[in-house]
Amino acid sequence: MRKPKPLYEKFFSRDFSLPIFEIWGKVEGSKNKFWTTEAQPFLPYIVFRNIGKTVESYYDPRGVKWIQDTLISRSRKDDDFLKDLEKSASKKIKNLALVYERQRLLSKVELVSFLKDVEAYWPWFEALWWACGSHSQIGTHSASLLKLREQTQDFVPKSDALVRASLAHIFPRLERLSHTLTFKEVVSQKPPSRETLQKRSVGYFLVGGVLRVDVTSSDIELEQGIAFEQIDVETGLREFKGQVAYKGKVQGVVRVVLSARQIDKVEEGNILVSTMTLPDFLPAIKNAAAIITDEGGIMCHAAITARELEKPCVIGTKIATKLLKDGDIVLVNADTGTVFIKN
Repeated sequence: MRKPKPLYEKFFSRDFSLPIFEIWGKVEGSKNKFWTTEAQPFLPYIVFRNIGKTVESYYDPRGVKWIQDTLISRSRKDDDFLKDLEKSASKKIKNLALVYERQRLLSKVELVSFLKDVEAYWPWFEALWWACGSHSQIGTHSASLLKLREQTQDFVPKSDALVRASLAHIFPRLERLSHTLTFKEVVSQKPPSRETLQKRSVGYFLVGGVLRVDVTSSDIELEQGIAFEQIDVETGLREFKGQVAYKGKVQGVVRVVLSARQIDKVEEGNILVSTMTLPDFLPAIKNAAAIITDEGGIMCHAAITARELEKPCVIGTKIATKLLKDGDIVLVNADTGTVFIKN
């Protein structure tokens, strides 16, 4: 009997530059982690798929479980592990934050150095992320870890904002295509043709550090012996559910926002719909009457911000951005986590 293909689940959709995705995949799929001497046994651990407006991150859930189990085991064997993780992660992020908070354009040399610093910090960020995802199993120290996770939520989006702006500054002739340069191309300052970059901007796969264009999902599935999760939306669906992040009930007009460059279209009283909000979305969140996201978790940006601003919020719907479109009228019942399509 033929062994079933592992199903890769879509965990995140983000609009980041290619160098950030390269770091993300390289670090999380590598064995060079301070918290274990073992290597990730499930490879490729992550597959990135650029669909044009955003890049989807597909994970092997067996690899996610392996990381979570490894962190839980380490925390139970070493009473100081979580305390040391918190202390070191907090200390190491400060120098990076000094750079990305200023948002001063970087030279090529400075940008390369910054990207290396981002890569060096990523294992700590990864451990912090998944440890917080397992907070109910890691003991009493989890509360302070959750607080630190909240404090570091700007790390990737603000780092990416600086990388994007600096790439545009260093490679002005490439205009909006500069964010599709690889790290090696930034270092060499030898970008490929505009045609190549244009192809990357509308679609690519990043698998095990190898960038692929002109291939389909089926090609990657066949080559890697995997299957991508398919999230289908039922025809004629008039309501769907998610997790309550902040209670309330409101009706309004939908505005779908997939990147920070689209936040200006959210007007007062609109319903903000996104895969997941990021710090750059704050002006849109303040205008919105409610928030609906595909992704979610109690520590996600949308949940944290909704609680702070007291905005009705439903997270983790999985299908909101696929089902809803600009102009739709919805009733958000965040008391029950249900969204009703009214038009």
